Amino acid sequence: MSKFQDYYDDAERLAVKEGKTQQQICELLGISEKTISRWSKNGEWMRQRKEYLVSTKTGPIQKLEKRLIELLEDPEIDARKTDELYKIQLLIDRMKGGFDIKGATIEVMDRFTQYINRVEEDKEFVGKLAGHIHGFFEETRRG
Repeated sequence: MSKFQDYYDDAERLAVKEGKTQQQICELLGISEKTISRWSKNGEWMRQRKEYLVSTKTGPIQKLEKRLIELLEDPEIDARKTDELYKIQLLIDRMKGGFDIKGATIEVMDRFTQYINRVEEDKEFVGKLAGHIHGFFEETRRG
């Protein structure tokens, strides 16, 4: 069997659903970065990733609602908790109203990455920056 048959589905899942960077996928699966880069481009993994994040926007709402309930059940509500309650409710309202914060942020960062690719000649720097952007979103997703 070829690498494609053995590892492609796993690599795609890691990129699209788990938000792993190409470098992380290379390390996890033992495949060259060139191969992962080609698969990502041909399979449009970045587009798939954005669509996946937008389609799963109810996940963050459920987490926020759970935290809201926890705060409301706490008998000792202080100013800090009141502020958190307000902010959580505001986020829930925005997200349920169709305002997709994560999707909009990803779109802006994608445009920024395209801009950097166009204006920056140091491709190693561009690769590192893209890795940091993906790492940031991974940290954000984990909460």
